[in-house]
Amino acid sequence: MLRLFRQQYNYFLSSDKDLVRRLYRVIGVIPQRVAPYALAMQHSSASSKLTENNERLELLGDSVIDLAVADHLFKHFPYKPEGFLTEMRAKLVSRGMLNDIAIRMGLKELIVRKASEADFHKSSIAGNALEALVGAIYLDLGYREAHRFVLDRMIQPYIDLDELVRTTVNFKSKLLEWCQKRQKKLQFKLISEHREKNKWVYTMAAMVDDEKVGRGSESSKKRAEQLAAEAAVLHLKIDQDE
Repeated sequence: MLRLFRQQYNYFLSSDKDLVRRLYRVIGVIPQRVAPYALAMQHSSASSKLTENNERLELLGDSVIDLAVADHLFKHFPYKPEGFLTEMRAKLVSRGMLNDIAIRMGLKELIVRKASEADFHKSSIAGNALEALVGAIYLDLGYREAHRFVLDRMIQPYIDLDELVRTTVNFKSKLLEWCQKRQKKLQFKLISEHREKNKWVYTMAAMVDDEKVGRGSESSKKRAEQLAAEAAVLHLKIDQDE
């Protein structure tokens, strides 16, 4: 009852009631301060100043999502080993997954950007904005509300964890097994690394007998290797070989 009263009070005091209503539909609570959320929806393409876009909030939200997802997986799968949990977390917080969730929850309509429709769908603008939104929730309402949002608004409505387990393949193990059966040498090489906004992005290549058969880019070398292995499995048509 007290929480409801506070939310109504915050809404009454808000200077941007339209944004508050739209945010409420997405996050399920009325913000105490609108400014962090407005900044979270401000893509760098719409601002010439670094301090007027969502990149700092994106960095913060990325860490909050990582912790909330790791905590949830730890409790949901009490007997699974560290490798399994790491792989599942990587899948849940991947750029593609966050992008898909952000678009499905309607975040696209809130993002202020100058990117074209084609560029928007080819980029990670939506997923980055979702990370920034989590960062805004954390700053405004604290970790408990941010954790609730990640579980109740991101994971539960859009992801079936048990189905994800069935469809998640350790492509590195699959590729390694295929190479061992054929006495081929497998190694992963770092092709490039560069700063992208607030993150390092690593591009790894899967090499089979010194031939590049797949590549992948991510914010950690392990995730990039997994993507490179997945590309290699598709390129070599390994599933069809078995």
